[in-house]
Amino acid sequence: MDTGDTSSMIGGWLDFETLFNQSPVGHIVAATDGTILLLNDTIESWTGTPREELLGTPCSDYFPEGGYGELMTSLTTAGQVSGLVVQLQARTGPSRSVVVSAVRKSSNDGLLELDHVVLSEQTPAVSSAAQVRPLQGTPPAAETRADQEDRRHEALLRAVLNTVGVGVTVIDSAGNPLLQNAEFAAIVRHASPGNSGTAKESDLLVYGPDGTTPIPPERRFIPRLSEGESFSEELIWIGPEGKRRAISVTGRSARNEAFEGSVMAFDDVTQLATALTAKDEFVATVSHELRTPLTSIMGYLELALEEDLAPHLRRSLETAMRNSERLLQLVADLLAVASGAREAEKQDVDLAVMLASRIRAIEPRAVDRNIGIIQDITPQLPLHVDPKGMARALDNVLSNAIKFSSPGEQVRVRAIQTGNDVVITVADTGVGMSQDEQRKVFDPFFRSTTAVKTAIPGAGLGLSITKAIIEAHRGTISVTSSPGHGSTFTVTLPGSRQ
Repeated sequence: MDTGDTSSMIGGWLDFETLFNQSPVGHIVAATDGTILLLNDTIESWTGTPREELLGTPCSDYFPEGGYGELMTSLTTAGQVSGLVVQLQARTGPSRSVVVSAVRKSSNDGLLELDHVVLSEQTPAVSSAAQVRPLQGTPPAAETRADQEDRRHEALLRAVLNTVGVGVTVIDSAGNPLLQNAEFAAIVRHASPGNSGTAKESDLLVYGPDGTTPIPPERRFIPRLSEGESFSEELIWIGPEGKRRAISVTGRSARNEAFEGSVMAFDDVTQLATALTAKDEFVATVSHELRTPLTSIMGYLELALEEDLAPHLRRSLETAMRNSERLLQLVADLLAVASGAREAEKQDVDLAVMLASRIRAIEPRAVDRNIGIIQDITPQLPLHVDPKGMARALDNVLSNAIKFSSPGEQVRVRAIQTGNDVVITVADTGVGMSQDEQRKVFDPFFRSTTAVKTAIPGAGLGLSITKAIIEAHRGTISVTSSPGHGSTFTVTLPGSRQ
């Protein structure tokens, strides 16, 4: 079979238009002034712009000014270009790092001169090293085994990134984007005014955890990462009003011999955030509805107890009053959990005096259960705190120690100044907790296995509220424990004014 027959058969099976449009690389045929005359499906897909809108427009609309100017200069002087790495701008979604090769050709009669530009996707990490390299008639060297391995690794990396369900982006030390996946591009589009996906970071619709307070540009994630800051699971809201979505953001610096920059992950947690908000609203509504009739019941019980009553009737009413007070405290705890941490009015207090008063208030309960309280409190521990909130936190920790101690045991309370901090420890020798229980002990509504089995009263809210109060004062609370050997809670509070 001669070459003519072969060409005829191939031509009948697959025409030039199909080859041109289905090519995995982009092709543009343009006039020498940059006007697009012909393009393939790949260019249409990469730019996100219909073919009819691309035709007749200048190439410079889709390349940064510097990159396009460099391409035109090289074509004019050398007639050919190879290996120029630029960013291809898209109407929607992020820009795309591409390698540009081009050749300028004239018709046989010299009346028509056109540029044929070919674009191939390129790993962003190597873009800074690429330069304009005129071909000068020399064919490119054969691809080495190392090149093939690099291309395989690049394809694998892109496949993995585009498969994961979170948005991922990589930036260099100056904050410039190097790599990002499709999920991140979708998040950027949602945060862009008009859903354009091409807005600058400072123009994105980004709000704080409340969903309404805009985050200023200097406190957004790329500037913070560029300053060396890291963060984990920070909640933000993005997008226009009525369509905002909750995003959990984690950012870490990544520095080694080959790379210096940062990686960010964006996880859409809208469903979880909406469910938690609905739960808090429900708890707050129910708690408000419970508090009003409960207050009325306690008022009438107080009036009844002022009367001259038979001993057995008085005991019954006093029992009803104690349980009403316990229920009222539970309602207050539910409201505190639903409302979250609030900015409280702080005052200068002596924690030694406050802690001693809280111990005196809880001593009757300790005496009833034959539990001793040993105090080791350094005199004069000045702090700047919310007195009501801190008193409640101390009450919760002390009450928890007595509640989980057995008759005849002791609770040790210690408070000292350590540098600029005040450290409080409350240790008991009670039932203790497992490692798994220690990890959950500050979670709302958590109750240990022992508390459930022995029917120790409580709703599992006290330590959760205590942690919120301590952290609102920029302090920390931790626990060490082991089953059968008791628990030690440690509270550390900054001693200086915050």
